[in-house]
Amino acid sequence: MILDAEQKGLITPGVTTLIEPSSGNTEIALAFVGRRRGYKVVVVMADTYSIERRMILRALGAEVVITDTMKGLPNLLTKCDDLLASIPNSFMLGQFYNPQNPLSHFKTTGPEIWTATEGKIDTFVGTAGTGGTISGTGHYLKSMNPKVKVVGVEPAESPVMQGGNPGAHEVQGTGPGMILDTSDVSVMDELVSVTDEEALTMARRLGFEEGLLLGISSGFAMAGALKVAKKPENAWKLIISDSALFSYPPQEKEKVEDVADEVRKLSLE
Repeated sequence: MILDAEQKGLITPGVTTLIEPSSGNTEIALAFVGRRRGYKVVVVMADTYSIERRMILRALGAEVVITDTMKGLPNLLTKCDDLLASIPNSFMLGQFYNPQNPLSHFKTTGPEIWTATEGKIDTFVGTAGTGGTISGTGHYLKSMNPKVKVVGVEPAESPVMQGGNPGAHEVQGTGPGMILDTSDVSVMDELVSVTDEEALTMARRLGFEEGLLLGISSGFAMAGALKVAKKPENAWKLIISDSALFSYPPQEKEKVEDVADEVRKLSLE
């Protein structure tokens, strides 16, 4: 998205301030790339998102603006509009509607998965925040083999893509409560639901059983992939689940209070 905006003359390194609302990995990637290419970055995020995200963003030099999560996505966008109006030479990449979002995954993530599996992938399971990853990757894989099945995972508490009502849930970076322009539901052959509890439990399992200290969204994706894999018709099929480029260890509010309490109580020996 940054390269496209540069090529179109919309932004200039050292001059433009990039402003973006985000709750997922885009914020980290934007801060990282923006820092490397000479942009000041301002990320607008809800107050419920983890302190680790804020720490990483600040470490990368980004400014963090916090909004009330109870006011939802529209409030994030309104705050961005206010910042755009008040900060000279500012620009919003618009991950929620920018076609470069899914296109980047068509050009990169899809080919990476195809190459890594030597074209033997049967099913791709992906979560949907903006929907860019699953849409772009799904379209690429189907362009290589129309028989590849694409399965979307969404919060059981907010099954909007399945025609349900939006609702509050704990999986950060997924289930925005609406179908965004960058989310192509038509590429998805199937949709499965995963509850907050299932996602949290899987995140814990990945740490204790596999030695993978990942966050709730990774647990969410894996829980969905296992539901798909357990179906009889998918026996002996290669199923790939998307995961976060930047993953966060489960937080106390993500129901690991027992571990947190245990380490706090450790004493000198």
